[in-house]
Amino acid sequence: MNLLFDHFEKLIEAPDGIQKIRELILQLAVQGKLVPQDPNDEPASELLRKIKAEKLKLISKSKIKKEKPLPPIRLEEIPNKLPKRWHLTNLINILLIMSNGYSGKQNKSKEGLPITRIETIANGKVDVDRIGYAELTERDINKYLIENGDILFSHINSDEHLGKTAIFDMNITLYHGTNLLLLRTKPEIVNPKYINIYLQYLRHSGYFKSIAKHAINQSSINQSALEKVRILLPPLNEQHRIVAKVDQLMSLCGELEKLKEKRDHRQLQMNKAALFALLNSQTPEELAEHWQRIVDHFGEFYHTPENVAELKKAILQLAVQGKLVSQDPNDEPASELLKKIKAEKQKFIVEGKIKKEKPLPPIKPEEIRYELPKGWVSCRLGEVTNYGSSDKIEPKTIKNDTWVLELEDIEKGTSKLLKRITNKYRQSKSTKSIFNKGDVLYGKLRPYLDKVLVAEENGVCTTEILPLRGYIDISPFYLRWYLKSPDFIEYANNSTQGVNLPRLGTEKGRDAIFLLPPFNEQLRIVAKVDKLMRLCDELEKGLTKSRESLGKALGSVVNGMS
Repeated sequence: MNLLFDHFEKLIEAPDGIQKIRELILQLAVQGKLVPQDPNDEPASELLRKIKAEKLKLISKSKIKKEKPLPPIRLEEIPNKLPKRWHLTNLINILLIMSNGYSGKQNKSKEGLPITRIETIANGKVDVDRIGYAELTERDINKYLIENGDILFSHINSDEHLGKTAIFDMNITLYHGTNLLLLRTKPEIVNPKYINIYLQYLRHSGYFKSIAKHAINQSSINQSALEKVRILLPPLNEQHRIVAKVDQLMSLCGELEKLKEKRDHRQLQMNKAALFALLNSQTPEELAEHWQRIVDHFGEFYHTPENVAELKKAILQLAVQGKLVSQDPNDEPASELLKKIKAEKQKFIVEGKIKKEKPLPPIKPEEIRYELPKGWVSCRLGEVTNYGSSDKIEPKTIKNDTWVLELEDIEKGTSKLLKRITNKYRQSKSTKSIFNKGDVLYGKLRPYLDKVLVAEENGVCTTEILPLRGYIDISPFYLRWYLKSPDFIEYANNSTQGVNLPRLGTEKGRDAIFLLPPFNEQLRIVAKVDKLMRLCDELEKGLTKSRESLGKALGSVVNGMS
């Protein structure tokens, strides 16, 4: 147990660390490793004898039916390290009653008497705001009344909620409804809170899922299967000590969880404030000052990979605002570049290489969110690229060695190419778009997935990916970063068509605002973004590695205490 406390503060930083510690506490509790044994405690075998005597009394009074005997537990089933005075038995042997609830009609209009529903168990407690009502007969009232100390067990539910439990300990009248099993013991002999701890342990260990019957929308545990569940029963006094210790440690976990959430929220807010100041810098001096603040507090702001993702967005936002690198007065202004692009397009139209396009709407002042740096111009994406006009190819003419790119091959968010598959192994059966080395490949389906990359070689792709080619002096790498910038992703998401499979339409895509820097500045921006993204990737790897190390440390602690 000391091993857990020696590393407690570090272990809570592991992925799902607090939840894993909770599960470990339950495991130690039911293994007899959480509290010391007392040689003066009455052995659990005596408790079983007393429970059996209580059942016989109830049977003689016709309050319960005689149970069908279960097969005896074999010697090889008993754990080698079973603590002294503990006993391995079936769950039904330590209960007075295991019963189904009232299965008649219920309502939510408060007509009749309050009765549990499947939703009544919430966060390990009985939630009175989630009860139903039913018209019960006098016989039903006597049969289904819930007593303090009764355990409610969710035996018909989704896999996620299967096996949830709650102990009824409220000063109200409540009756037992369907889809929940009621487990009742005699608290003077067996502590119901200990039984509840054991059931929680079995749920978190995945045992209940293993014995359940699974359907499409829900799973169920047969009552007879639950009756046979093996339980390690300690002496009563030790049960009380275990319950007290578990309550204490779970309370500590709850406090630590609140502190961690508060700390993480504070870090997130500090990070957002720092990035907001950075993005809204008015002068190069302000930008340098706010950037230095982030550098000085790097360890505080970027404690998790999620915070690093926000930094990446800020870098791209600064890049497309012209704040990431300085302007060079010797650069040819983008207005001249735009003239060259128009001339090149006109030449291609005359030569029959491209078709004459429908004029794009003029840019309204409100469409430009930022003051453009000197030498920059605003234009439409359709003005500087061949957006939506890539050539197509039919599947029967695709060669076996041709690279065939599908959306699934690109990792969302990072835009990393996960795999490169040729037509020999993919055997395309639908029309594809043709792309060339250097084209920017933009995933128009579900643009929030942010799948954009620059082609490293020629190939074909699904028509849900648009090959974009910039005209003269448009860097494909600058175009790629622009399409991944927060502003463009927001525009694309707000301009999608379709509910189930939202995609950016061609007209909306061509109309998108594109902030065009001089060509040389495009190259400087790309170099700077690439450098900063590599630093962010290294930081993410370090944080991920740290989390993995903590996860392994937690695993070692668990293995060392099992």
